[in-house]
Amino acid sequence: MNRRALRELYHSTPVPEEELSRRVEEAIRRQRPRPRMRGWQKSLTGLAACFALFVVSVNLSPAFAASLQDVPLVGDVAQLVTFDHFHQVDAAKDIVVEIPAIRGTGNTALEQQVNSRIADKMEALQQEAAQMAEEYLEAYNATKAPEDPEFWKVKILIDYELKNSTPELLSFVLRSSRTAANAYSQEFYYNINMQTGADVTLEDLLGPDWRELCNQAVTQGIAQRLAQDPNAIYYTTEDDDPSDDEFAFRTVTEDQSFYINERGNPVVVFAKYQIAPGYMGIQEFEVPRP
Repeated sequence: MNRRALRELYHSTPVPEEELSRRVEEAIRRQRPRPRMRGWQKSLTGLAACFALFVVSVNLSPAFAASLQDVPLVGDVAQLVTFDHFHQVDAAKDIVVEIPAIRGTGNTALEQQVNSRIADKMEALQQEAAQMAEEYLEAYNATKAPEDPEFWKVKILIDYELKNSTPELLSFVLRSSRTAANAYSQEFYYNINMQTGADVTLEDLLGPDWRELCNQAVTQGIAQRLAQDPNAIYYTTEDDDPSDDEFAFRTVTEDQSFYINERGNPVVVFAKYQIAPGYMGIQEFEVPRP
């Protein structure tokens, strides 16, 4: 996260006990990260292997597959289900995790491939969030005054959302949010060809002019929102604040985040703070397919 985003993140949420929060933030910056993951390592060991077992069980055991019929499903072929759900509380954090997995494709190898990717990412998100919470607690204890209240556990939610599922593709997002003195969230978008397991690209959907089509949709979308909402603000190179120049939208990137909506159109996504102030939230722009 860049310096401007960090500045806005810090000031975007009212923080009780401002002096205490300041001391914690300063202590975190001074300290070298020292991961404490013993408990998490135990709980996360073998997650990818569990996914493989899940996939094999679904495809080979009619009884096991039947037991999942009551799980709410979305989509016709590549069905996304909650493979695991857990809630853990300790001195540093209060964490809720929902881990998805796919089933129903009839292609065991593809399901194992996709579910392993999901498992690896979910494990990384859990470790990152848990380490951050431990660092906050350690910094808090190092700076805590006798009159200070007890540490506010870091609230962590890691879950997913299915965007689109067809026989040809699966589009979903993995999300991680953390709430302490301020709120911070991350989104990771996956668009997968369900025939090959390869990632679907914007060029696959829009053709060789994908960048121009995306840029046009974003530029027009920004103009429309500015015209309709007097409170809307986007960073621009046309104002007197030179710091806005770095964040003003110019073009989509090769690794541009996007998902595929129910109409089959890509929706390019810009994270909070990326092209607009934090209060504007995540920015999405649908790009009609030619």
